[in-house]
Amino acid sequence: MPSPSSSSLHELLKPDGYYSYLKIPKPPTSTIKSTFATGSNESNIDADQVEKNYRKLSLKHHPDKPGGDAETFRLLSRAKTVLLNDKLRKEYNVLGLDLEEEEDQHDNQDEQMDDDSSDGSETHSNSDKNGREKKHSSGNSSDSVIGRMASGALAGLLQTAIRTALMGFISTILSRYKYLVAIGICFMIHTSYKLFSLYRSYYKSPKQQQPQLVTKSDFISPLLIGLGFYLMYIGRINEKRTFFFFGECIVMTLFMVNSITPADSISTFWRPSAAIITALAILSGLISLYVRGNFWKYTTIVLIILGLSILIALVCPMMEMILEEIMMQKIRKVGEKVRQYSLIVEEEVNQNKILIAELQSKIQNSVVDSNQKRKNESNFHDSNMDID
Repeated sequence: MPSPSSSSLHELLKPDGYYSYLKIPKPPTSTIKSTFATGSNESNIDADQVEKNYRKLSLKHHPDKPGGDAETFRLLSRAKTVLLNDKLRKEYNVLGLDLEEEEDQHDNQDEQMDDDSSDGSETHSNSDKNGREKKHSSGNSSDSVIGRMASGALAGLLQTAIRTALMGFISTILSRYKYLVAIGICFMIHTSYKLFSLYRSYYKSPKQQQPQLVTKSDFISPLLIGLGFYLMYIGRINEKRTFFFFGECIVMTLFMVNSITPADSISTFWRPSAAIITALAILSGLISLYVRGNFWKYTTIVLIILGLSILIALVCPMMEMILEEIMMQKIRKVGEKVRQYSLIVEEEVNQNKILIAELQSKIQNSVVDSNQKRKNESNFHDSNMDID
């Protein structure tokens, strides 16, 4: 005979076992489908009833109580957590199984390791715990791949729009006036000097104490941008398109190089590689041949970039909802198969129990018949002895 704790654990691990063991009515299938389709909370359950039934069962299975079991008590606590959490309950309703339980076990182990660590790592431990709590409390959208891709694309497009607008200002306005060009060149020289000072201070101080934040390419880049300002101004004043083209191409190339260079990756002497710089220079040349310092062309490019940003902001959430619904449809089918398989297994187990009971009954009857037969033979033998 299985123990009460093992039978309770078996009941909790069955599909939809959290509902059946805590005696909580499960929302109908139509409500579950509409909940995922609309994102509403129509599958809400009676939280007070969950708490009441949990307290009653927790007193029964608490490890400190007679007949209690730690594993059953843990799984019972997990069942309450799932049923009272909208996101976890929706997932459990679809599949019938708790897929995030193993992940929570790893988190609990990490928390235990954090508790055993030194006091100096207490702040880091608390931040990790807060991060895990935010992860479980947040919805699927914030953690989805499409959401992260959309955020990255929007950030890149907005940065590109800002740099394009700045490039348009330099090409169409700054390069027209010598005083603005002089101010721009002086600012670039000052920036280069500051970067050169950081570069020189790195080699004068112990490398173990101060990280290298600046390379040669960093303080040379502002000087080349200032040269581009001057070439663009000369090209406009003297109506020499070649000078203006090269100046615009230099400034645009360096803008692209600086935009794709991470601020915290100082691993090579020149960054990025010469091949990437060459490719960006060719791209900048093609763009310069198109815009040629025209204000309206720059404005058109900025508007196109902003339009793409708006399109991504509108389309990505819709795609995310569609993909989520498709995924839930697949998971729902898997959940139905899991439930069907569980019923088949339960029927097989019950049939095996019946067969085992019948076999035990037959064996017991056979033993009784055999004992009765031996008893009869013994009585017959005794009676024959009395006759003689």
